[in-house]
Amino acid sequence: MNTDIYTVNSPTFLAPAKAAKATQIPETHIRRMIKQGTCPGFYSGNRFMVNTEALVALLAAQTAADTQIK
Repeated sequence: MNTDIYTVNSPTFLAPAKAAKATQIPETHIRRMIKQGTCPGFYSGNRFMVNTEALVALLAAQTAADTQIK
């Protein structure tokens, strides 16, 4: 049986502290983004789960936009 058709590349969701360690982005920056509503992810109860892949992509796009403006 071919199991490749059942493989799903799902994004990685981590708590803010673990996302900070995994991405080397300061935890305070991630928490500030959560408070501002700009951090990709979702609430599970009262916990916010960060979509780390989307976070890195978002910050990379913002950095690229900032360097083009200057």
